[in-house]
Parts: sequence; C-alpha cells; structure tokens
Amino acid sequence: MRFSYTLGMENYFFFKYLDLPAFSKAGGELSGQVPLSQFKRLLVDMHEEGRDKTLRWAVKGELKSLNLDQDQIWLHLNIVTVMTLTCQRCLQSLPLDINFERSFRFVATEEEAENQDDEVDEDVLVWSHAFDLAGLVEDEIILELPAIAKHNDCLVDLKLNTEDADFSDAVPNKPHPFAVLEKLKGK
Repeated sequence: MRFSYTLGMENYFFFKYLDLPAFSKAGGELSGQVPLSQFKRLLVDMHEEGRDKTLRWAVKGELKSLNLDQDQIWLHLNIVTVMTLTCQRCLQSLPLDINFERSFRFVATEEEAENQDDEVDEDVLVWSHAFDLAGLVEDEIILELPAIAKHNDCLVDLKLNTEDADFSDAVPNKPHPFAVLEKLKGK
C-alpha cells in the first residue's frame, strides 16, 4: 500500500488521522508535501521570509513479529525541508537545512511507553487508530531546531553602542551634584 499526495488538496486525512495498526500491518507507505505555514507552532520561530517553504515527508509502517503472540508496531519517518529562522544576533534570516530520519516503536498504553522509554534506544510512543502524524512531524522538527538560532558569522555589522543620540539630547544639562564640594575645597 503506497500513497503520495500534496497537502492543500482534500487528502489531509492520512496525515492527520493515521490508523497505525492497520497501516503497519499492511506495510503502508505515505509521502507528501506540506506548506510549513500549516504548522502553527513552527510559525512562532519562523522568519517571515521562510513562511512560503514546503516540507517533504515520508512514512513507512512496519509490523515486526517478536514471537507468535506479540507484534511490534513501527513507524519510520523521513523529513526534508529548509526552515528559515531569525538570527538572534543580527535579526536577519537564517536558513536551516533540516533532513532527518527517525524510527518509532509503538505500544498500547502510556504506562508501557513510560516504563520502556528509559530502557531502549528507540523512541516509544502510544499507538492509536487515529494517530496525529502531523503533530509528530511538527514535534520532531521542533526538536531539530537549535536553542538559539544564530549565524556563525553575521553578515550585518552589529551596532554594539548602547548610546542613543535622541536620548542623550533629551537629557537636560544639570550641574554635577558634587560641583558644590569643589567650591568648598578652595575655602
């Protein structure tokens, strides 16, 4: 089972509500493109120049049999995009290439996921018949972003002077408070 589509069309259903057990059992594959502007949490960090970019994604479901009575649901995710952030030093646009693959193993309950998460290398999540794949994609992109976005070398000369000419002109010339002491010194 293989699907490919571009969001913006009517086929948003698979990206938002994926039946993980059925998808994995069928060895399903989905791929598509999504405008980055569809991800509200990403818009917070995005520079205005990057809001027209798209995200290419692909997922593949897999059902691994451990023994006769237990199967593991796996989802393999691939993301490729360029996200434009704002450099925190020069406040100019900072394009960031994002290209990664992740694999997730799914379990039936939150308790199982919590217990197994520290013991294994892979990410363990809870499966659902209406899994929010779009939310997972957005979460993983956010985890890829740097804590502080900045160029290695900013292209703009940074103004490091904290003096503001308008502010300096607005301050009246008052006599220095210790000027009176200078007069007393001579007596």
